[in-house]
Amino acid sequence: MELNPQVVFERMFGDGSTVEQRAKRRKRDGSILDSLTGSLSRLRNESSTADRAVINDYTENVREIERRLQIAMKASTVAPTDMSVP
Repeated sequence: MELNPQVVFERMFGDGSTVEQRAKRRKRDGSILDSLTGSLSRLRNESSTADRAVINDYTENVREIERRLQIAMKASTVAPTDMSVP
């Protein structure tokens, strides 16, 4: 059983890299929103009030997903690897 959704996705669809390369990429990549800070600021400045509210809702939802992925990643490293069937 694998609790980390990113690991499950990579197992199902692959990404053409080794386990070590994927671990390095996950550590390096961090938050998607953090990498888009400048673009999001520009977009907010050029948007109407209603569009800014939509952008803020969207970014809050992405942050929540990132937070949940972090929790799942931590849980998958804590979970026992050898689970016997009762």
